[in-house]
Amino acid sequence: VLHEGIVDRCFSPGEQHLTCSKNHVYPKDKQNTNYIIKNEQFSINVLFQPQDVKLNLNVGEKFDLLIKYKHARNYPVDLYYLMDLSASMKDDKDSLSKLGNKLADVMQNITTDFRLGFGSFVEKVDMPFVSTVKEKLKEPCSGCVAPYGFKNHLRLNNDTK
Repeated sequence: VLHEGIVDRCFSPGEQHLTCSKNHVYPKDKQNTNYIIKNEQFSINVLFQPQDVKLNLNVGEKFDLLIKYKHARNYPVDLYYLMDLSASMKDDKDSLSKLGNKLADVMQNITTDFRLGFGSFVEKVDMPFVSTVKEKLKEPCSGCVAPYGFKNHLRLNNDTK
């Protein structure tokens, strides 16, 4: 469509716009540009290439950018589990306990700088999650702990066993 009075432009190069000259059709073919501004070689501190790119793109058009990365040896990894320990999550807690040991073993094969931590919470002290009856707040079910917002059980450390 030719938008007269605003700008002499056609916004589609289709046949319906034969009245528009090529230099008034937008977006123009191959108008997108890209410049690699910074592309340092991989090193201990450089794990991605390129590091800085400038793109000039038409609105709505996609651009595929090739990014290379290098896995760093002994890159520090901190893994902190935060888990809901309410009675309804018992099965999940048991599964996570089993998987946690396997994950720690696998991570130690990837990096020697691996730390593990664990924290928990037990539901919100709010209906419908928790009964607000005083006795139920102290012991929501037989053998269940009272609800709490957060407890840190294991600070991040290297002892993953």
